[in-house]
Amino acid sequence: MHSLAVQLYGQDSGLLSLLLSQSPQYVNGDVARAYLAEMEAGNEGLATDADIAWDFILREMVLRNGAFETFQALKGFEIGNRVRHYSGLSLDTLSWASAKLALLPYMSGEVATVPERLSHLPPKFDWAKWAQIAHMLRSGGGAQLDEEARVIAAELLFSSGNTEAAFALLRGLPVREELKVTRDFIVRLGRLCGEESLPGQSRLVGAGSLIYSFAASE
Repeated sequence: MHSLAVQLYGQDSGLLSLLLSQSPQYVNGDVARAYLAEMEAGNEGLATDADIAWDFILREMVLRNGAFETFQALKGFEIGNRVRHYSGLSLDTLSWASAKLALLPYMSGEVATVPERLSHLPPKFDWAKWAQIAHMLRSGGGAQLDEEARVIAAELLFSSGNTEAAFALLRGLPVREELKVTRDFIVRLGRLCGEESLPGQSRLVGAGSLIYSFAASE
């Protein structure tokens, strides 16, 4: 069951494999079974979108193991920063994914108010900052943003489909940070456009190199 759930997850973060191979004290077959059940119910995003998978894993872990045990377990894992520009400590990474997905309906106008803080987020996660940024973006405000807030705002804009504004927000960031986020956005746009890249490229090629294949022009 564990290995099947791992195989279905195609974003290559390695997180699902790590979690489902650990002690049942933290993660057990129930998480894998829940993952497979969602897949069979038609939630294909679990296999194609890392954010959806990460949010699902965090919710299921908190539900089945409790918040304290889950947060302690996730502190021991890291996700390579080539998977997402905000990946790193897995608890922080999964929290970003959950917060973003929760705010996207507000960003798109599907709901009228900012949602309440998610119960499965860790206590130190600054939900108020995320909610304030989402409100500012939706209302068209032009408040000055610090570096972290600009990256959060760019991620929210990018994920809500406003890619031009997202890239514009990156300009003026420290060069290393701008390049890291820009690279991530380009990779994700490529996936949406059917770009083909070498599986495991970050491990085989190194240095974050991207390998693309293009259809021959007629």
